[in-house]
Amino acid sequence: MKKRIKRDLVPFAPGENTYGLGVVVETWRDDAGKIEKRWKYDLPDSVQVLGMTEGNEVIAIEESRGGTGPRYLHLVGETMEGDVSRPAPLEHILAEARRGLREETGYEGSHYMLLSSILENTGKSDRLIYFVLATGCRKLARCEAEIKVRLMAPRAFWGAMMAYFTTNRGAIHGGGNTLKLMALAYDALGLLTIKED
Repeated sequence: MKKRIKRDLVPFAPGENTYGLGVVVETWRDDAGKIEKRWKYDLPDSVQVLGMTEGNEVIAIEESRGGTGPRYLHLVGETMEGDVSRPAPLEHILAEARRGLREETGYEGSHYMLLSSILENTGKSDRLIYFVLATGCRKLARCEAEIKVRLMAPRAFWGAMMAYFTTNRGAIHGGGNTLKLMALAYDALGLLTIKED
Protein backbone atom coordinates (compact mmCIF):
# COMPACT_ATOMS: atom_id res chain seq x y z
CA MET A 1 0.00 0.00 0.00
CA LYS A 2 1.27 3.48 -0.86
CA LYS A 3 0.85 6.58 1.27
CA ARG A 4 1.34 10.20 0.25
CA ILE A 5 3.78 11.83 2.67
CA LYS A 6 4.30 15.21 1.01
CA ARG A 7 2.62 17.50 -1.54
CA ASP A 8 4.35 20.65 -2.81
CA LEU A 9 3.20 23.29 -5.27
CA VAL A 10 6.06 24.06 -7.66
CA PRO A 11 6.22 27.65 -8.94
CA PHE A 12 6.57 27.67 -12.72
CA ALA A 13 5.48 31.14 -13.87
CA PRO A 14 6.14 33.70 -11.12
CA GLY A 15 4.28 36.95 -11.61
CA GLU A 16 2.03 35.56 -14.35
CA ASN A 17 -1.72 35.03 -14.17
CA THR A 18 -1.98 31.29 -14.75
CA TYR A 19 -5.75 31.20 -14.05
CA GLY A 20 -5.15 28.90 -11.11
CA LEU A 21 -2.93 26.47 -13.01
CA GLY A 22 -0.18 25.04 -10.86
CA VAL A 23 2.31 22.20 -10.93
CA VAL A 24 2.43 19.80 -7.99
CA VAL A 25 4.99 17.20 -6.97
CA GLU A 26 3.82 14.50 -4.56
CA THR A 27 6.08 12.20 -2.58
CA TRP A 28 4.71 8.71 -1.90
CA ARG A 29 6.10 5.86 0.22
CA ASP A 30 5.10 2.20 -0.01
CA ASP A 31 5.10 -0.39 2.81
CA ALA A 32 8.67 -1.40 1.95
CA GLY A 33 9.85 2.21 2.41
CA LYS A 34 10.40 2.88 -1.29
CA ILE A 35 9.93 6.57 -2.18
CA GLU A 36 8.25 7.64 -5.42
CA LYS A 37 7.61 11.14 -6.83
CA ARG A 38 4.52 11.90 -8.89
CA TRP A 39 3.96 15.06 -10.91
CA LYS A 40 0.49 16.50 -11.44
CA TYR A 41 -1.11 19.65 -12.70
CA ASP A 42 -3.33 21.57 -10.32
CA LEU A 43 -6.39 23.64 -11.27
CA PRO A 44 -9.35 24.92 -9.28
CA ASP A 45 -12.34 22.59 -9.28
CA SER A 46 -15.22 23.43 -11.59
CA VAL A 47 -18.95 22.90 -11.85
CA GLN A 48 -20.92 22.00 -14.99
CA VAL A 49 -24.64 22.76 -15.09
CA LEU A 50 -27.44 21.43 -17.24
CA GLY A 51 -30.35 23.80 -16.81
CA MET A 52 -33.90 22.84 -17.80
CA THR A 53 -36.49 25.57 -18.21
CA GLU A 54 -40.00 25.36 -16.81
CA GLY A 55 -41.00 24.41 -20.38
CA ASN A 56 -38.51 21.48 -20.32
CA GLU A 57 -35.96 22.99 -22.68
CA VAL A 58 -32.21 22.57 -22.24
CA ILE A 59 -30.35 25.84 -21.64
CA ALA A 60 -27.39 25.56 -24.00
CA ILE A 61 -24.83 28.22 -24.73
CA GLU A 62 -23.07 29.06 -27.95
CA GLU A 63 -19.86 31.04 -28.07
CA SER A 64 -16.53 31.35 -29.81
CA ARG A 65 -13.66 29.39 -28.27
CA GLY A 66 -10.13 28.90 -29.54
CA GLY A 67 -9.81 25.54 -31.25
CA THR A 68 -13.56 24.87 -31.37
CA GLY A 69 -14.76 27.53 -33.78
CA PRO A 70 -17.17 30.45 -33.62
CA ARG A 71 -20.35 28.44 -32.89
CA TYR A 72 -19.26 26.15 -30.08
CA LEU A 73 -22.37 24.69 -28.44
CA HIS A 74 -22.09 23.40 -24.88
CA LEU A 75 -23.45 23.60 -21.34
CA VAL A 76 -22.59 26.08 -18.59
CA GLY A 77 -19.21 25.52 -16.96
CA GLU A 78 -17.77 27.60 -14.14
CA THR A 79 -14.48 27.58 -12.27
CA MET A 80 -15.31 27.42 -8.60
CA GLU A 81 -14.37 30.35 -6.41
CA GLY A 82 -13.16 30.25 -2.84
CA ASP A 83 -10.62 28.09 -1.06
CA VAL A 84 -12.58 24.96 -0.21
CA SER A 85 -11.73 21.38 0.59
CA ARG A 86 -11.95 18.53 -1.89
CA PRO A 87 -14.59 17.38 -2.20
CA ALA A 88 -16.36 20.68 -1.66
CA PRO A 89 -19.37 20.89 0.67
CA LEU A 90 -22.66 20.34 -1.16
CA GLU A 91 -23.97 23.82 -0.35
CA HIS A 92 -20.85 25.40 -1.93
CA ILE A 93 -21.16 23.27 -5.08
CA LEU A 94 -24.82 24.20 -5.55
CA ALA A 95 -24.14 27.90 -4.86
CA GLU A 96 -21.41 27.88 -7.52
CA ALA A 97 -23.75 26.12 -9.97
CA ARG A 98 -26.42 28.77 -9.31
CA ARG A 99 -23.87 31.57 -9.78
CA GLY A 100 -22.49 30.10 -13.01
CA LEU A 101 -25.91 29.50 -14.56
CA ARG A 102 -27.10 32.99 -13.73
CA GLU A 103 -23.89 34.79 -14.81
CA GLU A 104 -23.56 32.97 -18.12
CA THR A 105 -27.22 32.65 -19.15
CA GLY A 106 -29.34 34.91 -16.95
CA TYR A 107 -31.40 31.89 -15.82
CA GLU A 108 -31.94 30.64 -12.31
CA GLY A 109 -33.36 27.27 -11.31
CA SER A 110 -35.87 26.45 -8.60
CA HIS A 111 -34.11 23.16 -7.76
CA TYR A 112 -30.43 22.11 -8.00
CA MET A 113 -29.21 18.53 -7.70
CA LEU A 114 -25.62 17.24 -7.63
CA LEU A 115 -25.42 14.29 -10.04
CA SER A 116 -21.76 13.29 -9.75
CA SER A 117 -18.21 14.39 -8.93
CA ILE A 118 -15.61 13.16 -11.41
CA LEU A 119 -11.84 13.55 -11.47
CA GLU A 120 -10.82 15.49 -14.55
CA ASN A 121 -7.75 13.36 -15.19
CA THR A 122 -7.32 10.38 -12.87
CA GLY A 123 -3.75 10.14 -11.65
CA LYS A 124 -2.56 13.37 -13.30
CA SER A 125 -4.68 15.89 -11.41
CA ASP A 126 -6.83 16.14 -8.28
CA ARG A 127 -9.21 18.56 -10.00
CA LEU A 128 -12.86 17.64 -9.55
CA ILE A 129 -15.66 18.46 -11.96
CA TYR A 130 -19.04 18.62 -10.23
CA PHE A 131 -22.06 17.86 -12.44
CA VAL A 132 -25.30 19.59 -11.45
CA LEU A 133 -28.85 19.48 -12.82
CA ALA A 134 -30.92 22.66 -12.39
CA THR A 135 -34.65 22.38 -13.06
CA GLY A 136 -37.51 24.87 -13.14
CA CYS A 137 -35.24 27.53 -14.64
CA ARG A 138 -36.58 31.01 -15.40
CA LYS A 139 -34.92 33.97 -17.12
CA LEU A 140 -34.12 36.66 -14.54
CA ALA A 141 -31.21 38.62 -16.03
CA ARG A 142 -29.16 39.19 -19.17
CA CYS A 143 -26.57 36.65 -20.29
CA GLU A 144 -22.85 37.36 -20.71
CA ALA A 145 -22.14 39.57 -23.74
CA GLU A 146 -20.07 36.96 -25.62
CA ILE A 147 -22.60 34.17 -25.09
CA LYS A 148 -25.70 33.31 -27.11
CA VAL A 149 -28.26 31.31 -25.11
CA ARG A 150 -30.06 28.59 -27.06
CA LEU A 151 -33.13 26.89 -25.62
CA MET A 152 -33.39 23.42 -27.14
CA ALA A 153 -35.69 20.44 -26.80
CA PRO A 154 -33.78 17.61 -25.11
CA ARG A 155 -33.86 15.47 -28.27
CA ALA A 156 -32.56 18.36 -30.41
CA PHE A 157 -29.73 19.07 -27.97
CA TRP A 158 -28.80 15.37 -27.84
CA GLY A 159 -28.81 15.23 -31.65
CA ALA A 160 -26.65 18.34 -31.95
CA MET A 161 -24.11 16.96 -29.46
CA MET A 162 -23.99 13.52 -31.10
CA ALA A 163 -23.52 15.11 -34.52
CA TYR A 164 -20.74 17.33 -33.18
CA PHE A 165 -18.81 14.51 -31.50
CA THR A 166 -19.22 11.96 -34.29
CA THR A 167 -18.71 14.19 -37.32
CA ASN A 168 -15.10 14.33 -38.47
CA ARG A 169 -13.99 11.73 -35.93
CA GLY A 170 -10.31 12.56 -36.40
CA ALA A 171 -10.80 16.19 -35.35
CA ILE A 172 -10.22 17.52 -31.86
CA HIS A 173 -13.50 18.17 -30.05
CA GLY A 174 -14.04 20.27 -26.95
CA GLY A 175 -16.88 19.84 -24.52
CA GLY A 176 -16.33 16.38 -23.10
CA ASN A 177 -17.82 17.55 -19.82
CA THR A 178 -21.00 18.53 -21.66
CA LEU A 179 -21.23 14.97 -22.98
CA LYS A 180 -20.75 13.48 -19.50
CA LEU A 181 -23.26 15.83 -17.86
CA MET A 182 -25.82 15.39 -20.63
CA ALA A 183 -25.82 11.59 -20.11
CA LEU A 184 -26.08 11.91 -16.31
CA ALA A 185 -28.84 14.54 -16.44
CA TYR A 186 -30.88 12.78 -19.11
CA ASP A 187 -30.70 9.58 -17.05
CA ALA A 188 -31.85 11.44 -13.90
CA LEU A 189 -34.73 12.96 -15.87
CA GLY A 190 -35.80 9.58 -17.30
CA LEU A 191 -34.96 10.63 -20.85
CA LEU A 192 -32.52 7.79 -21.59
CA THR A 193 -33.69 4.33 -22.49
CA ILE A 194 -31.74 1.24 -23.52
CA LYS A 195 -33.11 -0.69 -26.48
CA GLU A 196 -34.06 -4.26 -25.69
CA ASP A 197 -32.39 -6.96 -27.80
